[in-house]
Amino acid sequence: MDYFIEKIYDPAFWFQGLFFPIILYLFSKLFKVTPIVVKWLGNKVINGFLRRRLKGLSRWFIKKELIKVKQLRRNPYAIQYQIAKEHSYFLIFIVTSFLYLALAFTTQIANLLAVNTFAFIITTAPLYCIEFKWLIENSLVKKLIISANKIGPSHVN
Repeated sequence: MDYFIEKIYDPAFWFQGLFFPIILYLFSKLFKVTPIVVKWLGNKVINGFLRRRLKGLSRWFIKKELIKVKQLRRNPYAIQYQIAKEHSYFLIFIVTSFLYLALAFTTQIANLLAVNTFAFIITTAPLYCIEFKWLIENSLVKKLIISANKIGPSHVN
């Protein structure tokens, strides 16, 4: 019985008993309102300024890639060079992946994910950059081959 009387006079007990249920109640009310606020904000931001900027940026990248494809599609040597470049990026990606796999088994890089996620992402950022570059080149080569097949083979005299 003394234990319960001590708890009643302890301010930490009342703080834990009242503070956390109030916080949980406020979170529940907040998450009921959150989808409405997110939808309203999303419509204002995404349909407005941000959407126009992202659309313009994506069109610029597509235009740049199509101009490059149009310049290279008639030259079979340029096509072969682009294919070789794409394969070399793939090999670099595979070697880097195996390097990071070996580092995960031999060093404490795997524990870095549990300790500090941001440091893990920074440590593995070169792998992501190489993969991204390879995927861009792979997409370019695929579009280049499709475009070159449409115009047919060119003969060098």
